Amino acid sequence: MNRKYLCNTCGAVVDVPASSSLRTPSCPTCPPSAAPGNLVEIVSEQPSEAQSTTPIGRDQGTPTDVRLIPTGLLALALTAVGYYTIVQPIESSYVGQLLSNRGWVPYPIIYLTMWSMVILIVKYLRLRRQMTAIHVDILPEKLIDTITIENAYVIQRYLKSVHGNTAQNFLVNRIVRSLQHFRRRRDSREVAEFLRTQSDADLNAVEASYTMLKVFIWAVPILGFIGTVVGIGQAVDGFSQSIQSAQDFEVLKASLGSVTSGLAVAFDTTLLALVMSLVIMFPTSSMQKAEEDFLTFVEDYCNDCLLGRLAGAGTNDATVHPRAPAHADKLALEIRHLADQITKLAAAQDTRNNTSAGPHTDGFKGGKQQEPGV
Repeated sequence: MNRKYLCNTCGAVVDVPASSSLRTPSCPTCPPSAAPGNLVEIVSEQPSEAQSTTPIGRDQGTPTDVRLIPTGLLALALTAVGYYTIVQPIESSYVGQLLSNRGWVPYPIIYLTMWSMVILIVKYLRLRRQMTAIHVDILPEKLIDTITIENAYVIQRYLKSVHGNTAQNFLVNRIVRSLQHFRRRRDSREVAEFLRTQSDADLNAVEASYTMLKVFIWAVPILGFIGTVVGIGQAVDGFSQSIQSAQDFEVLKASLGSVTSGLAVAFDTTLLALVMSLVIMFPTSSMQKAEEDFLTFVEDYCNDCLLGRLAGAGTNDATVHPRAPAHADKLALEIRHLADQITKLAAAQDTRNNTSAGPHTDGFKGGKQQEPGV
């Protein structure tokens, strides 16, 4: 008995003998100029009810989630390496003084900025990996043209075998969950409602994933203002000590250096914080827009390519729709009752019309009234 495989490159369905010892056969129909694609086995047996109703969870988080602890540790290491390899050699310049000789405030500012950049880079790589699904046929028509309740599991298993962890891709995860919902509820209209609900859930997940970045955008300027307060405090304290210890004007002039250094801390930390907040803000806004645009594409793809191919549902058969609205029968009875009332009213109106027209037509013949005795 032959086993059916689907090529993930050209989309061809290939029969491979069951006695073949190849575990990952190559596609014989791919053009010779390109590398042959991998064949994915098409499972012909339908899973049991327990397997088909197993919920698809998100144990590893949504495709947009980023773990804070690993990214925070990586940002800490990158900050230390950056200070050692970049800032330390230019410590005598203005930038080096700004980053390393303005108290403790510049260090957390640079660390939070580096942490934000690491998070954005991880999110960009994940989005780029998800967008590779756009360039392949997610729902190959050569595999199944019309998706029914009986064959929806084939698409589910195909997507799992090709993409692995389907929960890490918005498009694949939404299709798999929609097909599972279609097999459970047996109604394409409920699948459309599920897609709308899932779209809102994914959009909320994307917005929630930027919570920490928004906190960083808010915290960096606050650190700059803290540095301003610290610097002004140092300047005032140094000036008061200079006045108390000064014997003449020349000593007072020499002691003003501590005052200017405190003011440098005050203004430079604010400048650094404002610049770093802009460095975080613009990439964050661009990245969030890119993810929202991808969700819009996912929604359009599901509406155009998935809902249009669902069949075997949407009728009024009670066996097909076990969860049909309970008030449907009551509504049908009310419609029949109204029809009977309209019929009775029409019959009564006809009777009244015939009765009122009788006496006026008895004395006429041929449109003229006859004289008595004629």
